[in-house]
Amino acid sequence: EPVPDFALLLRNTGSRQPNTLVSTDKHGNFEIPAAPAGKLVVASQSTPSILVEGLLLKPGDKLHLPLVLDWGQNEIHGVVVNALGNPVPASRIVLQWSHQSDGITTKTTRRTAADTQGHFAFSRLGPGTHSLQVDAAGFAPVVVDHDVSRQGYDLTVRLN
Repeated sequence: EPVPDFALLLRNTGSRQPNTLVSTDKHGNFEIPAAPAGKLVVASQSTPSILVEGLLLKPGDKLHLPLVLDWGQNEIHGVVVNALGNPVPASRIVLQWSHQSDGITTKTTRRTAADTQGHFAFSRLGPGTHSLQVDAAGFAPVVVDHDVSRQGYDLTVRLN
């Protein structure tokens, strides 16, 4: 699905020229009239943290690249509990997603913390598998791969 009105920052990794801010139009397209040649990265300036690597623009070339972003209508709601099933508040939670196609890699990172009842939520997720990393004082870190399309929106993470 196209992502309208989304701001991204374009940077040539080998240049000292300033970054170029681009925004998608209502159809999710963007154009950069004078894009710098070389290795390019595209990144978000806000949450979620998005990084697109592997773009190469040769002098005089024009690229038409669909950038696949972790952006959509999916959500993950969950609770972090200990071995006895009691909530673990203030757990640090990092949700990561990646996509690779034709040498271009897109990575998205979202962060939150569990509330006093151990609950957490992430919204505006695209389809596919997301890696959830949960870390809390006194517990071993846990990594859970979760596909909202196949496994639903609710998730319980048990820490030992």
